[in-house]
Amino acid sequence: MKNIEGFKSFEAVGVPKGLVEISGKLYGLLIQKLNDGYYSIDEDRADPDEYKYPTRHIYIKTHIRAKDLGDLKSINDYDIKEFNVLIKFDVVDFPEYKQEKSPVERMAGAGYGPKNRIDYKNFKTIYDDDGDIDIQIRLMFSEPKESVVENEYWEKMVIDTFEHNKARMISSIGHEIMHAYDLGHVKGGEEHKSSAKYAAYNNIRFGIKPIDNFLFYLYYTTRCESMVRNAEVASAMDAQGTEQDKFEEYLTSNETYKMLKQINEWTFDGFVEELKADMDEIKKVISNSDYSDDEIIDKLIQLVVHNINTSSIDDLINKLRTPSFFGVSLIDPEDDATDEEKQEYLDSFIKVARRDVKNPVNYFKEKEKFFRNTTSKLLKKLSKLYSLAKPSASNPLHAKISAKVKKNESKIIRWNDFGK
Repeated sequence: MKNIEGFKSFEAVGVPKGLVEISGKLYGLLIQKLNDGYYSIDEDRADPDEYKYPTRHIYIKTHIRAKDLGDLKSINDYDIKEFNVLIKFDVVDFPEYKQEKSPVERMAGAGYGPKNRIDYKNFKTIYDDDGDIDIQIRLMFSEPKESVVENEYWEKMVIDTFEHNKARMISSIGHEIMHAYDLGHVKGGEEHKSSAKYAAYNNIRFGIKPIDNFLFYLYYTTRCESMVRNAEVASAMDAQGTEQDKFEEYLTSNETYKMLKQINEWTFDGFVEELKADMDEIKKVISNSDYSDDEIIDKLIQLVVHNINTSSIDDLINKLRTPSFFGVSLIDPEDDATDEEKQEYLDSFIKVARRDVKNPVNYFKEKEKFFRNTTSKLLKKLSKLYSLAKPSASNPLHAKISAKVKKNESKIIRWNDFGK
């Protein structure tokens, strides 16, 4: 880890200096760029086989340069050169009953797409630390039924969605900027083993709610995602202008806080009970219902652990594999890891996977402890964001300090008057 200036204060609240302010600034500049027409817009048709409803993709691209940010152009010692922003939205020809009823429903998420290179020798992906940050914002709209002027219509829809979801949008921007700062600038990249597990948690779904929730919890508490929680909560708090006397109310109603509390309370025994309660739905998903309910649950528990490890091993093998052309290996001049080193690295990962697959119940119970420990630390850190909330006018100490300042100011004014 780099020796970051101001890192001790960042550790205390989990929010590096300048991040919250830049998140809010970037939000305002995006709306301004859209209003002023400083963007490009493209469209393509989605593959009909991949989507349930007829869909097309609209892409709005714009750039926010350092000069646009004004005086604040850095996060701690990380100097920002440019934000490359892609606003991607799916335009879906939903049936009438599926169309969104509110701009809140248009929010689909955001992402950070770093430029990267592979460090073959050390088995990790290195993210560029050059001050260029790529952010993608994803939205979803219903296909308009009336005739519209396309660019003007989508520009207005995006602006309306941004403004209606201001705090949530700024929170998402803060989340992604924190990824850029943490993964690219502080950590410098991600080890293949970590990214392989991250990919598995994102890619696997069973269509069974308790299992899919568990997989989401695994993703939500990865080191990569845990590091951005305070930044996203602080960015939303600043956007809402939360004062210290309202901090507890704000925090306990915040979606990130509530999700961490939910994960903190997860237990393996509770998970099993959820599966039992959901058995009618589960039997609609699985093809063979000749097993007893207990047998089905046992097999599902085994299958979850098996699929997580199979997916992550496949992803890791793809990262280690030497590319080939018509069966002939292509030698990458930067690939200085020997076959033996690659095999040893893979074997160490498979060894842990085998242990988990052999004892899936123990795997779940270890995750229960991990969830509790990780979320307890994150919840404690979130409580420290109180120090970043705006001072309350109703706070007695703040009022006393304000009165003292005003009293001193009046004396100075009279002295200046006297001097004239």
